[in-house]
Amino acid sequence: MMIEITNDIKRGKIAIFKTNTVYGMYTNALDETACQRIYEIKDRPRAKPLCVLISDISTLEKIVDFIGPIEQKLIEAFWPGYLTILFKIKESTLPNIVSETGIVGFILLKDGLSYNIIKHANVL
Repeated sequence: MMIEITNDIKRGKIAIFKTNTVYGMYTNALDETACQRIYEIKDRPRAKPLCVLISDISTLEKIVDFIGPIEQKLIEAFWPGYLTILFKIKESTLPNIVSETGIVGFILLKDGLSYNIIKHANVL
C-alpha cells in the first residue's frame, strides 16, 4: 500500500489518510496541478501556503533562505515532531505553495506512515 501511495504522489495524485492528529492530504509539492487541486478541494485561499512535510533537515536547507536563531532553537527543541515552523524560502523554490510573503510552513517527521511516504516519494 505504501508503495502505491508513494508512486501516486510522485505522479501528482492526492492521497488522503489519517495521521496522528488529523486526516492529511498528501501530494507532490513540486507539481503545480496537484497543489492547485489541494487548494481547490480545501477551498483554501492562495495567500495561505500549504504545509510541507520533510524527512530530513538537509531538504529544508536546500529550500529555505535562512535558518535564524529562533528557528534553530525550535528545530533543536521540537524536531523531528509535529511542530510547523515557518520559513522564507529561496526565490522560485516551491512556487506552487508559497504565500505572497514567500513563507512556507515545514514539519520534519521522524517515523510513521507519513515519514515513510515522504522519504520514499523523494520529490524534494
